[in-house]
Amino acid sequence: MQARDTRGRFVPLEAWEARFDEKYVIEPNSGCWLWLGALNAAGYGVLYVGRQARRAHRLSYIRHRGDIPSGKQPDHLCRTRSCVNPWHLEIVTSRENSLRGNGPAAQCARRSSCAAGHPFTEETLGYKADGSRTCLMCQ
Repeated sequence: MQARDTRGRFVPLEAWEARFDEKYVIEPNSGCWLWLGALNAAGYGVLYVGRQARRAHRLSYIRHRGDIPSGKQPDHLCRTRSCVNPWHLEIVTSRENSLRGNGPAAQCARRSSCAAGHPFTEETLGYKADGSRTCLMCQ
């Protein structure tokens, strides 16, 4: 099995597999494989493959479960960014990954009523041209 670098070139996995196995520890309660190596600013594990910094959870998925399809990304089901357990990752679209998180878009999508307290129902819910929701009672 081989991984691709950011330019689409194949990189032999053997070049980083041994280093990878030394950089995580298994947390017995959650089953997370917690990354002990470098973390990026967002809290994801990083491992250099050649001169490229690669996200450790992506490398783990490729190594244990196979390629990540184009246009998809791994989502941490355990919600732990430093986890590299490939069975805690699910391949999803960017949109689905965002909506599963705790960012502003996800929080807004989970709301069941508008700011004025009107419940979102089929009769009261409208959509703007950009796809965002709006309350028809407030308009």
